[in-house]
Amino acid sequence: MKGMQSVATINVQTDMFGAPSEDSKRVRVKAVPLRLQKTIPVITGGLFALNDSISPERFSATFHSGGSAYFDALGLTMAGKDVGVVADLVRPRVMDLLKSYLSRGGKVFVDSGAYGRFAKWKEGKAETPLADFQKVFAVYDELVEGTPTACLHNLHLVMPDVLAHPEWSLALLQEHRSKILGYVGANVSIIIPLQKGLTPAGVTADKVAGILGTREITLGIPSAAAAMSLSDVATIRGFRRFHILGRASMGLPLFKIAYAFLENCPGAQVSCDANQLRSNTPSISHEHARLIEAHSDQAWDGSFDQTEMISEVVCGQGWMSERYVKAIAGFYGVTDAKRLKEWVRQHRTGDEGLKELIEEVDPEWGLLWTCGLNQVFGEAALKALSARMRAVAVATVFEDSAVEADELALAA
Repeated sequence: MKGMQSVATINVQTDMFGAPSEDSKRVRVKAVPLRLQKTIPVITGGLFALNDSISPERFSATFHSGGSAYFDALGLTMAGKDVGVVADLVRPRVMDLLKSYLSRGGKVFVDSGAYGRFAKWKEGKAETPLADFQKVFAVYDELVEGTPTACLHNLHLVMPDVLAHPEWSLALLQEHRSKILGYVGANVSIIIPLQKGLTPAGVTADKVAGILGTREITLGIPSAAAAMSLSDVATIRGFRRFHILGRASMGLPLFKIAYAFLENCPGAQVSCDANQLRSNTPSISHEHARLIEAHSDQAWDGSFDQTEMISEVVCGQGWMSERYVKAIAGFYGVTDAKRLKEWVRQHRTGDEGLKELIEEVDPEWGLLWTCGLNQVFGEAALKALSARMRAVAVATVFEDSAVEADELALAA
C-alpha cells in the first residue's frame, strides 16, 4: 500500500549537456514516511514439519528490473537498490553506471532478452525465437571485464535459453558451455532458467548440471504457475542457489515458490526479480510531475555550465543542430532564409564557428550571455531538468525513507 509521497534528494554535478557525473550523486535520508508498509507473513510451519523457513530477510537480492534507461538505473542506484536490466537495451552510459555501481558493492542482474525475443517470434515479428546471444555475451563480457574481481559475485547474468522449450535450452547450454564455465570460474553468479517439459524439473536441472559439469550455478525458476507448477519445482534436489524469475513482491505467492524448492534444498540461497518500475509507474509519474513543477524555475541552473556553453555557442564547430543555430540567429533578428543558411554553414565549417557573425551584432557577447542562452536553450534545460528529476522520482519511490526536498541541489 502506498501512503504519503516522499521527495528524494540528489546532489548532481553535471556536464554542459546535463548528464550527471558518476562521482557526484547522493541521496540524503530524512525521517519522513514514504509509504505505509504492509505486514509480510513468514512461513514457519503448516500441516507437516518444514526443513526451512522463508521471509523477506531470506532473499539475498531482490532485483528491480526494468532499469535499462539511464535515469531509471541512476535512481535505483541512488536508492541503493538491486538493479535489473536487459542486455540488448544497455547503452554506453548505463554500462558505465552499472560498472561503477558494481565496484561500490551494488548488485546487478542482467537478463538475456530471451523472453522478449520469444514473444516477438510468437507474434510473427521475429524470424527466430533465439536472442542474439553473441551480442548478449559481448555485454556480459564488458561488465565482467569492467568489474573488480572481488565484486563479481554481485553480478548476476542470465544464460541463453528458449522459453517453453527445455530441449532447445539444453542445446544452447551445450553450445555455449565453455563461455558459461568461464563466468563460473570468474565467480560471476550465472542463472540458468529452467523450462517446463515432459520430464520433471528436477530431471532437467540434473541434465543442466551434467552438461556443465558443476552444480555451482543458480537455477532460474519461472514464477508463473503455467510456466512451472509448484509440484514440479519441488522435484529439484541438490542445488544451493535459486532465482525466482518475474516476481519480487514479498508475500505468500513468492514465498510458496521459494518453499517449493527450499523444502528439498534447505539452506539454499534465494534471489528474485521483477519489473518494479512498471508496477510503480503511477507513483513515479506523480512524484516526477511534482518535482518538475516545484523546480521548473531552476531548470537552467545545473542543466548547463554557462561559461562553457557561451564559448561553445560562439566558437564551437558543428555540435549544434540546425534548429538551434537558426534559433540563435533568430534571437539576433535574422529571419531571411538565405542568411539563416549562412549561419548554419558557418557553424558547421567556420574555423571559429559563429564568432564573426555574432560579434557583428553583439561584440561583447553580452546579449547572448544575459538572455540569449536561456531563450534558445530553455527547452533543452527543461528536458535536462526532467531527466534528472526522473532519477530523483525513482529514488524517492524506492527509497526506504524519504529525503529532504529543500536540499535538492540542481547544480554543482
